[in-house]
Amino acid sequence: MSGPPAHPRPEETATRIRGNADEIRFPSLFRALAWTALAAGGLGSLAFMGYVGRRNTSQLLIALFTLWVLLPFLGLATGLAASRRWSPRIRTVWYGLTIVVALGSLAAYGDVAVHPRPQPAFIFIVVPPATWVLIAIVAVTAVWIPGRVSRRTDAPGDPR
Repeated sequence: MSGPPAHPRPEETATRIRGNADEIRFPSLFRALAWTALAAGGLGSLAFMGYVGRRNTSQLLIALFTLWVLLPFLGLATGLAASRRWSPRIRTVWYGLTIVVALGSLAAYGDVAVHPRPQPAFIFIVVPPATWVLIAIVAVTAVWIPGRVSRRTDAPGDPR
């Protein structure tokens, strides 16, 4: 009898269960980078906001600005925490979006801190809702655009 072995070798089984090691390593590194960028973006944004608003004596206004600036980061963190249940394509898009938002926020707020303006609050008021619009556009686009590049099938009867 010369058919396939009754029991596959352990490395074959592990490859079938886990996939290629590079396929696993890249998303986990990308996920770690997204979490790191999110933390740096949130903390850096707060630091820039504190620096720019250091002469403001209204504790209520500082608290409201803190919440306003942090809300997009909290939304992205919620998405990152829930992303393990999402498809790999949508997860990857979310990781990339998180990194872009963190870097973009740091760039916008850092520019205000380094180059003072007559109305520095404007950037801190406009960036969070602009971020939410970007998050919504990217999230809807990632969900609605199909992830297939090609319609060819790998095997007869395979719907991919």
